[in-house]
Amino acid sequence: MLSQSKTAKLLERCVDEECPELAMEEILSAYVAWKFIRGQSCALVMQKLRYLTIYLRVTGRQWVLERIRQVLMVIATELSLGGGLIGACPGNTSLGKQVWNDLRRKLSTTSYTSNTDPEYGGP
Repeated sequence: MLSQSKTAKLLERCVDEECPELAMEEILSAYVAWKFIRGQSCALVMQKLRYLTIYLRVTGRQWVLERIRQVLMVIATELSLGGGLIGACPGNTSLGKQVWNDLRRKLSTTSYTSNTDPEYGGP
């Protein structure tokens, strides 16, 4: 659902939002949550974020990287601590709400096997 190219396009659209950094954080959180839902580990999701930054650089979107530098650090720190709070904040921007609603719709129509942490009642 959220590929590198789609995420990059969404990050570009954040400029039109009232608070672009918040919208970018919501989109990156949805990107990370989608990777978790597909069963990837924190280490692999960190690698995917790195690939996303390379993709942004190669496609000439350095200005997006400059805007999301702090957001990437926050998300990377959260991932290094286990990623438990990714997506915990409600969507506040129209673009963020749209992305999260699309993610929820996709989840409701497709069954995904997800691994849960034993700390939160998983196996």
